[in-house]
Amino acid sequence: MPAAAFACFALGVLGYGSALAWYTLVSFDLVNLVRDGYIDDAYYYFQIAKHMAAGHFSTFDGGITQTNGYHPLWMLMLVPFYWLFDAETALFAIKAFEIVLVSMGVLLVAFAVRLAGLPWILLFSVLPTIYATLGMLLGMEAAAGLLALGGFFVSVVLFMRDAARFRLALAGTAFLLPWVRLEYMAISLFATAALCYLSAWVRGQQHKRRTWMGPQAVPLLGAVLGTLAYFIYNSVVFGGAVPVSGVVKVAWSAAYDPSEDLPGTVARLVEAARWHALLAVELLIYLGTLLAVPAIRRRVFADRAVEARLVAAVLIFALALCLETVVVHLRHALFVSPDIAGYSYWYFVPGYLGLALAVPVRCYVAIALLRLFAPQGLARRLGVLGIVATGLVFVFDRSILADPFRFVRAKADSTAIQHSLPIMSYLGILAINPVLPRDAVLGSWSAGVIGYFSAVPVVNLDGLANSYTYFAATEAGEAAVTQMLDSFGITHIVDGYDAAVTTDRLMFSGHRVIDGEREIMLKMWRWRTPAERQGPPVPEARRAP
Repeated sequence: MPAAAFACFALGVLGYGSALAWYTLVSFDLVNLVRDGYIDDAYYYFQIAKHMAAGHFSTFDGGITQTNGYHPLWMLMLVPFYWLFDAETALFAIKAFEIVLVSMGVLLVAFAVRLAGLPWILLFSVLPTIYATLGMLLGMEAAAGLLALGGFFVSVVLFMRDAARFRLALAGTAFLLPWVRLEYMAISLFATAALCYLSAWVRGQQHKRRTWMGPQAVPLLGAVLGTLAYFIYNSVVFGGAVPVSGVVKVAWSAAYDPSEDLPGTVARLVEAARWHALLAVELLIYLGTLLAVPAIRRRVFADRAVEARLVAAVLIFALALCLETVVVHLRHALFVSPDIAGYSYWYFVPGYLGLALAVPVRCYVAIALLRLFAPQGLARRLGVLGIVATGLVFVFDRSILADPFRFVRAKADSTAIQHSLPIMSYLGILAINPVLPRDAVLGSWSAGVIGYFSAVPVVNLDGLANSYTYFAATEAGEAAVTQMLDSFGITHIVDGYDAAVTTDRLMFSGHRVIDGEREIMLKMWRWRTPAERQGPPVPEARRAP
């Protein structure tokens, strides 16, 4: 019966994900997809993947520059789409693929919870919330992150079930985590170190003697080697140990002083502690009680030592998720400008997963307490009743079930163009493409959608998808940037904002009238050559309608 129940659960997850993928694909046209489906930064991934599929190496602009401004595993997942589909069709296929990855990630997490003996059925109640999480389905690495964390979680539980048999599996998934997103190295290092120590301690308890980790330390070695390999690869190939996009964002926030807006900083710190820090403390209490109070362990688990170890593994994994999320929250609160931190929802996938795991963990603890203070039969019946009631509260909350479908707009709504960067960039570059010379090279700060749909190469100027050399030029000042743009062969600057470096004349200014107000979509300036910059400035051209 448990296997059949889990099979039904798996079918429910796959059915829900399939319905969402189908609803998305049939409800979107290309304008919908550009406007609502992805953020501009996602097109940095897509454009680089498109060039990789065409035989170029890690470049946004077709070979003018090289960049490591992305997380590698998600990039490698995207490349095959551009072997199989054209650029527009690939966007639809990637959207469906994202939803599939989230479904697979949820299934892996549920499978791990089931292996550990926790009430896995409750994950069905939080499933729609995971799909609806901000940033989970915006084209960034969040969906791949959920899948990788789910695979790591399964390895964690299997390792505690049989350390000798599954230590290589845990080492492999720990090795991969930093390649999914660099911050995940904290999860792999903390969790593998704690699990290796716990496994060695259990082995020592069984043999009535102290023992060192020995072969049990293989997962920790895998986590360390994965992190070192990531740093070495980036340093050797790109000239910097971490993605240049991260370095650029740190530079953007360098001038941010949290003391200038003390109430706002305090509010962000409180938000950081509100969920994840409190949950981390709660998990530490559970873990400490489980390991440090033998009487409770004997009474609750009835001498089933394997069950105690598996529950400890779940607590360690959930604790690693929460601690990593708390660190990211604190970093954003104290060191990152709110303008940058406010839209980085995909940074917090471990936190979303940690909060989801809190539901079955808390129900399990409640059942354990019932075992202590109530007769066995009554405890079992009350526990089952509590699980069912908790699940029904979530499952029949229509707002939670329907929420993931709300981000999909009907095709008829594609004419209602909103004030958003992706759609303005898309419509603007379509208007600019016919008037561009074939040998033009564009530069843009908001280069995602522009670069993806441009008929000519586009060099990313905000630095997120450019090189360490270009980043050094931006730090050196406008003169160095101007010289660098000359070396790129830039002929035009295209952006939705005023040009930040010296340009010649405004050649295009597309706009639409929305609600009686003129909304600028995109502007294009001609880039002055070094020889032209020695002479008098050319008068600005008349703006195009």
